[in-house]
This record gives sequence, structure tokens and C-alpha cells, in this order.
Amino acid sequence: MEKYKSNNALKIIILFLSIIIVLTCGILLFTNSSLGDTPSVTSIKKTSSNGLVDTYTITYSNGTTSFFTVTNGQNGENADKISIEKIYQSAVDSNVYAGSFSDFLKDYLSFDEPSLQTSNINKALLSAVSIYCEFPVITQEPVYIQTPFGYIQSGTQDVKTTQLGAGSGVIYNLDKANGNAYIITNYHVVYNKDCINENKIGKVNVFLYGYDTSIAYKKDAEGNKVINSDGYPIVEYSSSAIECEYVGGSLTYDIAVLKIVNSEILKNSCALKANISTGYTVGETAVAIGNPEALGISVTSGVVSVDSEYITMKGADETTIVTLRTLRIDTAINSGNSGGGLFNSKGELIGIVNAKLVSSDIENIAYAIPKDIAISVADNLIYNFETNSKNKVQKVYMGLTMYVESSKAIWNETTQTTQIVENVVVDIIDENSLADILNFEVGDKVLSIKIGDNELITPTRMFQIIDSTLKIKVGDDVIYSVLRGTDTITISFTATSDMFVEVQ
Repeated sequence: MEKYKSNNALKIIILFLSIIIVLTCGILLFTNSSLGDTPSVTSIKKTSSNGLVDTYTITYSNGTTSFFTVTNGQNGENADKISIEKIYQSAVDSNVYAGSFSDFLKDYLSFDEPSLQTSNINKALLSAVSIYCEFPVITQEPVYIQTPFGYIQSGTQDVKTTQLGAGSGVIYNLDKANGNAYIITNYHVVYNKDCINENKIGKVNVFLYGYDTSIAYKKDAEGNKVINSDGYPIVEYSSSAIECEYVGGSLTYDIAVLKIVNSEILKNSCALKANISTGYTVGETAVAIGNPEALGISVTSGVVSVDSEYITMKGADETTIVTLRTLRIDTAINSGNSGGGLFNSKGELIGIVNAKLVSSDIENIAYAIPKDIAISVADNLIYNFETNSKNKVQKVYMGLTMYVESSKAIWNETTQTTQIVENVVVDIIDENSLADILNFEVGDKVLSIKIGDNELITPTRMFQIIDSTLKIKVGDDVIYSVLRGTDTITISFTATSDMFVEVQ
């Protein structure tokens, strides 16, 4: 019995010493960056035994040592345990670490993060889909006639063709038992300005991760494309393809939602809906999962470079200029990644990839639509589709223009992150707008916004106030708390259908 307990204690010792060895790398980095010439750990060895008591010696890079003891159990009782407190205390006593115990835990108990991240991202893969769209298009092609002087163009003719587009998506909502799901992607993935369909939206098929994505034009025995009854080439897919219904989309926000209904493939798959992050911050991991160059789902990794900024670009129609709020990343992004999920190290969705800068003197500057906007737009589209059969974003028009009076960075001790805090005030109120009727005043500062029974927003950034209107539904009671001078004023209304405008 004594031997059995002693062996168990030895196993525990080995386990914790393994942790110490891994932590040494972190301690060494911390030492180099923060403590100048403070010694680092070079070895940890059991150096003596006295009855049931074993002594372990820690040797440091400057030749000094410290030690701690472990008491083995007798008759299965009274075994001393190696604890993280002992490891912490030894590091403090030896001047290797100067922080608090809680800081030590935060700094050095992430030794298994790489393997956890791998597991988390592998789960996130099961929420990813590759998207393929068919767009019936009529192109103008030249007509030539033969003359004594050779062939010359005599005019043009209409040619019907089926253009194929590829992108990515994320499973947002999932009812696997019934084979149903909602998928979020980019509007520009499913839209083609040259498509003959009235809404310019193509026929959409998706593939779950790991399934056969074979796609090809149907050919006859002579190798010619087979044409359908409308005169367009037919595209064939592998049996793994799942055809989707278009729920709705927005060129302004570059978000679209697709719906899968009663899919046997989905019912029998390992598909998962994406876990949504509660937030994100500069410097955290940003993993893109998508379908670059239509080569299948793959993963690239980087970090969040800027948590919120605005970019101006041409919309999906290649004519309308849109301004999008995005988060900037240095993750490698390529054509086909559009619409795919951007995940943190926990495998949680933080954005929808939608753009990148392309230039010979620019490297790895890409953008994603923040999850706050993507989810709000998706919920808005799903709600309006299911309740009103509308496929556009509907949101309350307040008639307020706001500006940032001041901005600063603060350190959040709880989250251990640096955050930007903006002082936002009302700048302009449109005449006869809802804000005018509700008696907002120039200079008002919004302290909080309550929407219905559940949504309470305490804005620290201007975009939170702007984005909040996407969450309002007909019938919601909306309460604004504003600071006017030194007084706190309550402004409230109940949302009615005439307050909403359709967003392109």
C-alpha cells in the first residue's frame, strides 16, 4: 500500500514538473521583457529524500537555487500534493516572478492553449460551408462573316451562359433533427449585377465541410455543354450538394442569409452551428475558415489589428458606393474566403470575412464585418422574411446625426485589455424626424438604450448607438436615457411600422 501511494505521488510530481518545465518558457519570456537580468529557471530535479519527504531543487541561470518539498503518503493517507501555489511561491521567493497569484494564473496557465485552439477550430470547421452560385447571364459576343479580305465583324449576338461564383458561409442557426439551417454569408457572394434574375441573386448550393464538392458543366457524348429549356448551360453537382433558399440580403451591409430546409444530408451530418463570441479585442487570434479560390474549406490565422473602422468601397452592384464598419485583420484572405467565418482561439465567431486590400506594397490587410453587425442584420432579415415575406433589412429611422466629442483608451483590469471609450453627443436632428418628434436635443449624450424586455445597451462607442436600430422590431418599447447638461432625461416610444425604412 505504501509503495502504491508513493508511485501515485511520483506520477503527480512528474505531471506538475512537466507543467513547470512548460511554464519556464513563459517565465523566461517574462523575465527578458520585464525584469532585466533577473534569473530564469534552467532545471528542476529531485535532489534528496528523507523518509517520505522528497526535496526538489530549482536551479536558475545565475547559479542560485531554491527548493520545495513533497511528502509522499503512508498507508494511503496524508500525502502532500504539489500545487500551483508551491510553484508560484517558489518563483516569487527566487525573484523570478513579482506579480500576484491571480496574475500568475493568467500569465502561465495557458500552456495548453495551442492544443485547445486546435480543438476549438476543428469544431468551428463543422459550422463552415462552401457556397457555389449559378448566375444565368446574357453576354454580347461578336459575329464574323467571311469576305474576300478575310473575316470581319458584322455585328453582335446574344449568348446565354451560366456563370459560376464561389464563396463561403457559416451555419448560424441549426435544427439538425429536421434538416433545417440558416447560413450567413456576404451579399456579394450570391449577387451578380449581370444576372438576368430580377433580384440578381443566383441559384445557391452549399457543401458541408468534408463532403465531395465536385461541380462541372453537364456534357453530352461529344463533349458539348448540355443546355436547359431556357437555353442556359446546365451545371451538375455531386450528391453532397444542398440547395438553399435565399432569405434576404443587404448591399449596404454586405450580408445575406440562406435557408436549408429538410436536408437529409444535414440530418445525418456532424454539422454544428457557430458559437458566437461575446466580444473581441485588438491582438486576439483571428482565424478565417473559408473556401479560397474554390479549392475547398481551409484555415488561415492572424490577429485582430483594429477592432472597428470604416472602409468605403463599391458595393456588390459595382456601382453603389457603400461605407462598411469592419474589423481589420492580418489573416491571409483570398478570393472565395468572402462570407466565411472569422473565429477567435476559442472557436467563437467574431466576424464575417468580406474584403482585403490588394496592392504590390500592401501585405495582409483584410477586413471582416464584426459579428455584432452580421448577427443583427441576419436576425433582422430572418425576422422580416418569416413574418412579412420581405427579403430586405427594415430598420427604424431616427433622424439623428452624432459625433465623437472626445475619445480615449483605458485599461480594463477585469478583462486585461485596452479599450477605446468615446464621448458621443447629438450633432444634428433632422426636421420632422422621429428624433425631432421625441424632442431629442443637440448636445444630448446617450447613456443607455433599452429595446423590448431583453436588450439593454450601455454605449461606449458611437457605432453601438448606430447599430442598435437594427435590433428594433414593430411593437418594441424603446427607452433612451440621455444626459442633457447635468440632468438625466428619459425618451421613449413604441415602434410602429411607419417608423421603419427599407435598407438596400
